[in-house]
Amino acid sequence: MIALDRQRLKRFFLCRVVKKSYEQIEIYLTRNDEDIQKALLLVYEKYKKRGLLNITYEEFLKKEIQSVYKKNMILGIAQKNNTIIATTSLIEDDPVVGLPSDIIYKKEIDNLRKQGRKVVEFARLASKEEPAVLLRVFRILYRYAKLKKATDIVISVAPRHYNFYKDFLGFEQIGGLQNYPGLENAPAYLARLDLTRIENKVYKNLGVTEEGKRYCDFFFKKRLPEDKYLEKFDQLLNHYGFLPLPINFIYNIGEIKFSFLLQN
Repeated sequence: MIALDRQRLKRFFLCRVVKKSYEQIEIYLTRNDEDIQKALLLVYEKYKKRGLLNITYEEFLKKEIQSVYKKNMILGIAQKNNTIIATTSLIEDDPVVGLPSDIIYKKEIDNLRKQGRKVVEFARLASKEEPAVLLRVFRILYRYAKLKKATDIVISVAPRHYNFYKDFLGFEQIGGLQNYPGLENAPAYLARLDLTRIENKVYKNLGVTEEGKRYCDFFFKKRLPEDKYLEKFDQLLNHYGFLPLPINFIYNIGEIKFSFLLQN
């Protein structure tokens, strides 16, 4: 009975993800300081509520703005009615500072590096709506990671959330239970998404039902308006580097507005 209910819930969720893809939600990538601060406020509120932070927002913001990972970070954002409703950061690996999860999982991540893998990390995930919206953000960041020739995405994830990443994105656990020092020693697993196998793996696991196939097609094959601008965004990011001037690209396509904002 429990297994059956789990399958029903999974099929319902898959339907919600596809339905959400047609809603008027603004999806964009950014390194704009104003966006970063708004996104961090959402992260702070969610993490504080879950007991993962024991500092003020001002202290949290200062810590994040001064982070050694900021220069290698891109934010994916979902916005509705001019309010950020979901966010996730993608951090590229760095030969000097590495990745945030190196603090407890350096051995596991180094094993990937030694194999010649190009690793990026998902971090600072937060959403004030249902998880289906967060998957819209994951989708654009996944495509950006592929554009950057990444082979793997890693994430330090709470045990209670691990099945979500495993079931709907194909993550697999590669690091045992550890306490994450930056989040009040909260328990976490290290999970890995092999980008060279993800499409076949997710289709195999979810594509056996009509709802699952629609979800897979949405994630991997369906062309959404933001997809055609990912490469342009990357070119601009590489070209303008750390100029203080914000560069805004806003596209209105149908009823959905997609903004690509860049500021360093």
